[in-house]
Amino acid sequence: VPFKAVSLAFASFGMALAVLFSLPMFGGAYLGRQFLQLRPAALSRYGAIWRAHSSWSLIGVITTEATANAHAYIVTAFSGPSEFARIAASALLIRPIAIAMNAFTEYERPRLARALGGMTPDGVTGAVRFFRFALAAIWAVTALVSLALTVLAPRLMFPARYSASDMITGCILWLAIAGVRLMRTPESTLLQAAGRFRPLALASVASCGFSVAAVVVLLVLGGPLWSVAGILLGEMIFAALIWKSAAALKA
Repeated sequence: VPFKAVSLAFASFGMALAVLFSLPMFGGAYLGRQFLQLRPAALSRYGAIWRAHSSWSLIGVITTEATANAHAYIVTAFSGPSEFARIAASALLIRPIAIAMNAFTEYERPRLARALGGMTPDGVTGAVRFFRFALAAIWAVTALVSLALTVLAPRLMFPARYSASDMITGCILWLAIAGVRLMRTPESTLLQAAGRFRPLALASVASCGFSVAAVVVLLVLGGPLWSVAGILLGEMIFAALIWKSAAALKA
């Protein structure tokens, strides 16, 4: 299929195929447990897991996604898709941060779980400190490259119809959002490692409400671009609640 003719269905099929081919890497024992050893008794025991962990995790995912999608829908509804496209373009600059954050979270979660169990010499505080330092370094490099691009050579990334000043403003706002996210990610991962999904979900619910309200107010007062600051406010509230919930685990 020519590249220009690739459809959403074709891309989805490619992703599904990639997942299918990745499964054998986990080994035959894993595949047997997942697909050949299903028993009704095992399903019946899932109720306790759902009440203690899965339901809260689902709530957290839903509210986190709702916050991000609400911003897109609100801006598009009030100002049109072209205005949101301008915001989305500036957000591309922090994409490397999001990718690195997800990768580090998957790697550091079991490390934090071992630290909580007293199985690592540096302890929980040391593990969290290393996690935060690594993410801060990634943020700093991305920030330098992003600001250099937007200030010195904005047309390498953005078309002429997007003003350089808007892209610089958008870049700074998204970098601020990414910075707050990165600073609370170690504590968020620590709570996940400890199985404390309830405080994570409640923090996400609270930040969602504040974020959506702030986006609407800032959209009316400052315009579409400054509505991004509403997401920043929600992230700051999210971070404060997460830091408070994780404080006992680091004591």
